[in-house]
Amino acid sequence: MGESYKMVYDEGLDNWVRGTKDTTDDTTFAAVADSAASQTLLAANASRVKAIITNDSTARLYVHFKAEAASTTNYGVSLAQHETWEEWHYRGEIRGIWASDPGAGSARVTEFV
Repeated sequence: MGESYKMVYDEGLDNWVRGTKDTTDDTTFAAVADSAASQTLLAANASRVKAIITNDSTARLYVHFKAEAASTTNYGVSLAQHETWEEWHYRGEIRGIWASDPGAGSARVTEFV
């Protein structure tokens, strides 16, 4: 298998370019139980490279990319059961709220730093 490199955004080129050799394996996993109340899915992290969110609840998940309450009308992405969202550029807080609270699922969250 070839070597792995971190990707770095070059504002002058307005593009992602190969940066330093990737020698880290810092990945965290979490399950956030479904709730009809807004809650943090991921805290802000300046080192975040990528986040993956999968909704395994029967209720729709509304994801908000801002450090304020998520709601069914204040969100950036809506995920039905078993849908997944990959976020490459956002390093701030990610919040979520479900359309209802069936108590039968969660958001499966993976963060790469």
